[in-house]
Amino acid sequence: MSIHLFLPCGSKPVISDSFHGMYRGCRGFTLLELLISITLVSVIIVILSMAIRTGLRAYMRGREANRQIVAVSAIQGLLRRQLMMAVRPGLGNLSKFFRFHGDEDELIFVTTHVPLGSQSGGIFLVVYRFQQGDDSLVYAQHIVTEPAEVEDELPGHVRTEDIKDLRDQGWDVSIVPGIHALSFSYLDPNSDMDVAAVDRWPSAWYRDRQLPASVGLVVELDSDNPERRRNFSSFFDIPEWSGLRQRGVTGK
Repeated sequence: MSIHLFLPCGSKPVISDSFHGMYRGCRGFTLLELLISITLVSVIIVILSMAIRTGLRAYMRGREANRQIVAVSAIQGLLRRQLMMAVRPGLGNLSKFFRFHGDEDELIFVTTHVPLGSQSGGIFLVVYRFQQGDDSLVYAQHIVTEPAEVEDELPGHVRTEDIKDLRDQGWDVSIVPGIHALSFSYLDPNSDMDVAAVDRWPSAWYRDRQLPASVGLVVELDSDNPERRRNFSSFFDIPEWSGLRQRGVTGK
């Protein structure tokens, strides 16, 4: 069988005795070449997946760290404002609502400042408590209408499932997770200690009818790697009531 190819004028015809003659110079992959190609593709996929996994892990760590930092900043800001507006002795009828007790892992006092978004204003008993077993900070507030209510106590250990029952008892509770360690400290108004050395201040304050000059707060955020745990140290002055009136904080 012969195949005649007709080409334009002046070209020589090419005659092939078989269709197979056109493919004598072409060949496919050998088995060895195919195995090498598959191996190379597999290695590339593994490298890419490891890079993606590492990137996602770093992103999740960064997002969690940022969330914790934002939470600590919010706690610091709220505590600063509440201490500034803490109920003080010597304020007439308002002084009947005075309470200020603190130790290393819990701070309880009465204030007239509550977070933005609260449904009511007035006088509030607030509790800051570090729960070491849960690596969390509990913030609770309870509106006070009678002087006897300043002695109300938050239950010993607060869990997420307890929040609804506590709300029925008049407590608004928030739990901030991801805190490895937290400690409060207190500076005596007559002390000559360094105001910035909050880690060396006394860790308890139970003096009747008296406020400390400042409250120190040291927070250590939780992390999978202990070497990467971040520490935040701050202190908050409690100004004299006369100073608040001079600056117009009371609104009068």
